[in-house]
Amino acid sequence: MDKSILWWIVGALLVFILLVLGIKLLNKDDEVVPAVVDNTPNPVTVVNPIPSETRSEETVFSIASSIGNASQFAVLLANTGVGTSIGTTTYTVFVPTDAAFNKTATGYVSGLGASAKKRLVQYHIVSGRSIDTDAIRYGTIQAVSKDYLNFSVGEDKTPRVNSSNIIKQYKAKNGIVYVIDSVLLPPLLSK
Repeated sequence: MDKSILWWIVGALLVFILLVLGIKLLNKDDEVVPAVVDNTPNPVTVVNPIPSETRSEETVFSIASSIGNASQFAVLLANTGVGTSIGTTTYTVFVPTDAAFNKTATGYVSGLGASAKKRLVQYHIVSGRSIDTDAIRYGTIQAVSKDYLNFSVGEDKTPRVNSSNIIKQYKAKNGIVYVIDSVLLPPLLSK
């Protein structure tokens, strides 16, 4: 075989491979990925489906700020500036209900300094991923706070993040918002 033909074939294959990889990278942000960072071979099937609502015209932060029974998180989100200070990528936001905040020690959140409150809010946000808890496996993922969130499925087959049950989901134009029944406390903030 002529060497020039061989070089043309190799070159064409390389261009094809680069095109395929480029297309995959461009479509990466729109991908819904399972909450898995370990190599557990079999996903856990969630038996109890999470009530879901689609709000495709809204962002995750506008949804998180407008959930009726989660006003305490909305106030923290606004006061810390976290919702407006981070980029326009895909997000997963875990929003504790007001009842979840009422389960924390009296004065706990109000006793935190500004940087600790900001970190608390950041611990409820995963950047760059729209996590699908229906495909959840046991594992961890890093939050915006740089701390890790733990995912599992409870005995009742409800998906969990740390020790909190996920009770509702909202699908937004840039990710997913999950309503949870406990406040997620970053490791150094835990009391």
